[in-house]
Amino acid sequence: MTDLAALPSEAFDLVFHPVSNVFVPDVAPVWRECHRVLRPGGRLLAGMMNPCFFLFDHDEAERGGALVATSPLPYAEPDSPSGDALRRWVEGGGPAEFGPSLEAQIGRQAAAGLAVMGCTRTRGRPRRRRWRATSRSRSPRWR
Repeated sequence: MTDLAALPSEAFDLVFHPVSNVFVPDVAPVWRECHRVLRPGGRLLAGMMNPCFFLFDHDEAERGGALVATSPLPYAEPDSPSGDALRRWVEGGGPAEFGPSLEAQIGRQAAAGLAVMGCTRTRGRPRRRRWRATSRSRSPRWR
């Protein structure tokens, strides 16, 4: 996601980027690469997690515990979880997850040359809520 060098510049009308940002520690290179491969006027459809999701130990809450803020923001594994949450993450062997701020997720799109055209929250159970941002390349059309 952070290095799309195999793809030519200005080659796509649409980049669909689902909730992949939770797997990269810095989203700025992702947005720069999206902008680079988009044609002028092309669109980026990006899904992202609300960073507040990462405040809580959802596994503990599902086992009947309280939903209590346990992690700092921005969230980054393995640094953010502690105690039982860290142990479960290490034993589970899953990928590291990150909870970039909304400034990083949306604001850095503009810094990469994208214009944010809209932002909506999907409907659903609170644990499954995601944000979608639609952005457009601001590059001038030279063709």
